[in-house]
Amino acid sequence: MFYTNRLMLRNLDLKADHPTLIQWLNDQEIMEAMVADAVRPTSREGVVEFVQARAKHPGGLPFFAICERPTKISQPGRTFADGGDFFVTGDGAPRYPIIGLLNINNWRFSFTNRVAMLGIAFDGEHRGRKGYGAEVLSWACEYMFGHIGLHRCELEAHPENHRALQCYRKVGFRDEGTKREALWRDGRWHDTVLMAILEKDWRARTTAS
Repeated sequence: MFYTNRLMLRNLDLKADHPTLIQWLNDQEIMEAMVADAVRPTSREGVVEFVQARAKHPGGLPFFAICERPTKISQPGRTFADGGDFFVTGDGAPRYPIIGLLNINNWRFSFTNRVAMLGIAFDGEHRGRKGYGAEVLSWACEYMFGHIGLHRCELEAHPENHRALQCYRKVGFRDEGTKREALWRDGRWHDTVLMAILEKDWRARTTAS
């Protein structure tokens, strides 16, 4: 697990996260924040494949479940009085409920160029209301540049998603251009904004602060 001031980032777990993910992966608003392709309904089997594929960290890059930081943190491998494990309680409820997802995407990853694509999504209750997005992204930048050794991180955003754009810019991502009519959604073409942050940009910000 990894921690910020208010959040915990952990691996996905099928038992703990399946009930929530089957709702999220069938929620149009959440899925539109996660994928650039057409949004499609997901079956129970599809959720299993989703979790299993990302829990293996394809390409060596991680996919995180975002949870609110618990006041008492349990250690993996310990014995739980309720008969559960680190991820679920004895009655099968998630011990640390998932509220969002963070994806350091390997489809743009290059070992030579050290570039990756970042994706982040929260459920409706926690989206854009508590500053969690900036908190997770700040942690992600330090993790990517300080631990994985990336040189550059990219993301794409919708021009009309002003709250998200403000969050990305607050962390230090810069606008690099507009991809014209790059996304087909709701019966029409949409532009997307390409944003990126370099390791030296992040270091300059953290040194200055």
